[in-house]
Order: sequence, then structure tokens, then C-alpha cells
Amino acid sequence: MQTRALLIDSFRMMVARRLFWITLGINMLVVLVYGSIGTNEEGLTMLFGLFDVGFAMFANDSPVYASLMQGIFSSMLVPLWLAWIATILALVSTTSVFPDFQEEGAIDIVLSKPISRWKIFFVKYLGSLIFVFMQVAIFCLGVFLVVGTRIGDWNWTILAGVPIVLIFYSYLYAFCTLIGVVTRSAIAALLFTMLFWFALFIIQSAEGTLNLLKTQQEIEVQRLEQRLEASRN
Repeated sequence: MQTRALLIDSFRMMVARRLFWITLGINMLVVLVYGSIGTNEEGLTMLFGLFDVGFAMFANDSPVYASLMQGIFSSMLVPLWLAWIATILALVSTTSVFPDFQEEGAIDIVLSKPISRWKIFFVKYLGSLIFVFMQVAIFCLGVFLVVGTRIGDWNWTILAGVPIVLIFYSYLYAFCTLIGVVTRSAIAALLFTMLFWFALFIIQSAEGTLNLLKTQQEIEVQRLEQRLEASRN
């Protein structure tokens, strides 16, 4: 009962914040703009037919239009929105949870009750993840419905973005929480988390580049060996 009460209270505090509704509104706005892309006899339209964009190749729900919608999702919404912007919005919304909780008076009231510290920490952490889950789930469900109704492709793998983003964010938020507890500063926690995330991105990019160079060198060596063997014959 204590855990449930703490979780409900933590979630209510998150929902009561303006950032919750701002983030939710931004996610819904992106889905709405994506869903407003349609076609007519002349080509593409925006904002549910309010503006004609042209490009006759997309007219009347042509296969090219379906490819366009799938391309926007796979090339923009997933790598740009879900992987970066949505995660940044989630960090901004949840970074201050633990620093604010550690302020004088807030944590003392909770610790005065017979509740262990690890349970308090876990519930607060879980409450933040539920917040992120709701935001990502609403976004992915909206995109799923748009793709299904617009081009008839009910692609259930779109919903796989929810657990993927949530797992990735849980690691990132764990680091953010650690910095927030140590420094008791939401700004410091957000700054160091962004730097940590950027460092991981640089390492991943460097690893990918090195693997590509290694593969190219191996291919070149194989070609040289084939030429050498051919010259001997």
C-alpha cells in the first residue's frame, strides 16, 4: 500500500507540472502534422487539405505517397524525434524530480514515515519512467494510427518503439538521477547527462567509422590478394 501510494503521489506531481502537458502537446502536434499530409488530384496536401503542395506523382494516394509516409517515419520521426528530441524533452521534464525532492522539508516529511530509502528512490524513479512511457506510447500509437489509416499499413512494429525508447531512457535517467542526487541541482544533472549522452554518441560514431574503415581495408586486401594470385597464374 505504501509503494502504491508513493507511486500515485509521484505520478500526480508529474502530471501537475506544466512541462507534462507541454511535452504531451508537442508530441501530439507532431503526430497531427504528420497525419495531416494527404493527397488529392493535384498532388500532396498539408493540414488536411488546407494547403496544396503539388507534385503530381503523389496524387490520389499513389504508391509513391505510401513510400513518402513510410520514409518520413523511418528517416525523420524515428532517428530524429524518438531518438533525440523526445528524449531531450523527457529529460527536461524529469531532471528536477530528485533535486526538488531533496530540498529541505520535502524529503523530511517522507522519511518521517516508516518507509525505506531504497523504496522511496525506486518509486520516484519508476514514476518518472511512467511519465516517459505515457509520452512515448501516445506518440507511437498516434503514428501507428496515422500510418494505418493513411496508407493502410497497420505496422505493429511501430509500437516497438515504446519499450526501446523506455529502456534507453532508463539508463540515461539513471545517470541523470545520480548526478542530481549528488549535486542537488537539476541544471547540473541535465548538463552532465547531455555531456554523457554526447560522449556516448561520439564513441558510437567513432566505433562505426573504425569498423567501416576496417571493412574497407579487408576488402582492399582481398582484392590485392586476388590480383596477386591472378598474376602468378
